Amino acid sequence: MGRAGFTALFAAGPDALGSMMAGRAEEGIGEPETVALATSLLAADLVQALEGV
Repeated sequence: MGRAGFTALFAAGPDALGSMMAGRAEEGIGEPETVALATSLLAADLVQALEGV
């Protein structure tokens, strides 16, 4: 998976498939929406940091 695939799965927003899957892992023990959002924000930060690499 390249950068575009990673972006699509995680950094595209809390509704992106990878972010939603991370949130689903929290069901019953945490806050899925918060985890999905945090995952997306962290992924977006990573993509931005790798822009110059």
